[in-house]
Amino acid sequence: MLSETKVTQEEATKGLDLDTVNEHLLEKEDGELSFNELEKYKKGTTFSRAQVQKLHRRYAGIKGEKQHADKEDIIRVMPHTLKNSFILDRMVDVACRGTGKIDFAAFLTIFSPFELSCPQDTQREYLFSLYDIDGDGKVSPGDLHHVFSRLFDGAPDSQIHQIVNNTFQSLDVDLDGYLLVTDFKAANENVLSIMHCPFSSQG
Repeated sequence: MLSETKVTQEEATKGLDLDTVNEHLLEKEDGELSFNELEKYKKGTTFSRAQVQKLHRRYAGIKGEKQHADKEDIIRVMPHTLKNSFILDRMVDVACRGTGKIDFAAFLTIFSPFELSCPQDTQREYLFSLYDIDGDGKVSPGDLHHVFSRLFDGAPDSQIHQIVNNTFQSLDVDLDGYLLVTDFKAANENVLSIMHCPFSSQG
């Protein structure tokens, strides 16, 4: 009769790779992300590993057999308040950096800023990128005019100019004629709420 041997947890896991142990704890299934992949994708987002895994399943479902998702795929999962073609174009362009290919990392970028737990600075950086039309790191009066003209389609040009002027008076603290991401981060919440509203999933 074999004698019972007590093995401590430390002894049982000695020599095992920690990532391998964590993968088993996460009960990874075929087609799902490994622990290391989950860690990679969750960086820069407010999603937990479980949320990233769930979103990966959702992404795989909407893209089907294609290598990447496209804008039409994203439209199907967007709240109805965001199904404005210009808003979607901006969100997709920012997420995929103009490549037109919505891979899983870009998919996470689209939805992460709308998480309630997303830090305010991160939300404002994202909002800034939506208004930075040419991606030069600053928002010009021309950028604002372009965005507001598309968001408030049909509004008189004089009204759009007034909105642009009012926005710059509120945000352009150093009066250099451009808005930087630091201006967005330092802005009054009431001012930014107006700019954020069209891109918000709420409502």
